[in-house]
Amino acid sequence: MQGLGLETVLVHNCRELSQYLADCRDLVEHSRLQRLLRSLQAPLVMFQSKEPQLWIDAAYHVRDWLDAGRD
Repeated sequence: MQGLGLETVLVHNCRELSQYLADCRDLVEHSRLQRLLRSLQAPLVMFQSKEPQLWIDAAYHVRDWLDAGRD
């Protein structure tokens, strides 16, 4: 994903996670991944805001998540 903006990476990951959740049959994993999706959607809302500080905070959240190996 070299050269893509953080918001693009976030959108792609949210989309892929949503598609995976639709087919996930393990209830424990499904619950865990739903929490992850909600956590990823919060920065997405911040990216859509017109307030620069929220956009910057969202970028830091996503960058930290990417640097942590998506754990």
